[in-house]
Amino acid sequence: MVPEESPKNIGTATQKDLGVEWGMPLMIRFEGFSESYKGTLVGMDRGHYLICNIPQIRSIWVKVNKENQVVVRYLHKGVVYGFKCSVISVIGEPVPLMLVSYPEEIETVALRKNDRITCLIPATVQVDSWSCKGAILDLSLGGCSFVCTPSPESESLKVDKGVDVVMAVQIPGSPSERIVELGIVNVRREDHRITIGSQFKNLDTDAHNAIESYVQTMAALSGQMTASVR
Repeated sequence: MVPEESPKNIGTATQKDLGVEWGMPLMIRFEGFSESYKGTLVGMDRGHYLICNIPQIRSIWVKVNKENQVVVRYLHKGVVYGFKCSVISVIGEPVPLMLVSYPEEIETVALRKNDRITCLIPATVQVDSWSCKGAILDLSLGGCSFVCTPSPESESLKVDKGVDVVMAVQIPGSPSERIVELGIVNVRREDHRITIGSQFKNLDTDAHNAIESYVQTMAALSGQMTASVR
């Protein structure tokens, strides 16, 4: 994956944009405490309450009551969500659980400068005389993640952080294949596969527009699909 980029504020979210899933790690800070504690979302009644599993730390547990306000933060798909709520009830046994009010307003901050979408686009990466066919796994105007399985004789070639490569790819919706330059920012090797996190360099106008159009279209479709299943 391409490393996280500078944060940007993208405003507030509605109840439909909660972006929270079962088992998601939460950071919970209680009113009157400076430290945040790790919790887990274990359930909710949309629009009414959330159920969190929280650590049974005595210094907190003896002070938590219905008068407490809570700040909850969590990370989902490159966006930090945060909201204030109030404690409805706490349960000590058999596991420590806390019911909190469903947020009326959610603050969101994106950790990436550009929208990124998950995809599977065939592409070929080349550096010097080495080339490998594979696929783009995620894409944004800033860069992409590419995976391939090199041949045994080429596995020892230097493909590492700081190396520049070129990629041949036809962005869906684009009339022809394009050659784009990439700067490698990280490399992960496992089971003979190489996953390359990269940033685009010197994108020309046509390539920029093709990527922007595809990412915006897929992001919009993803949003529609997510809303339809809620």
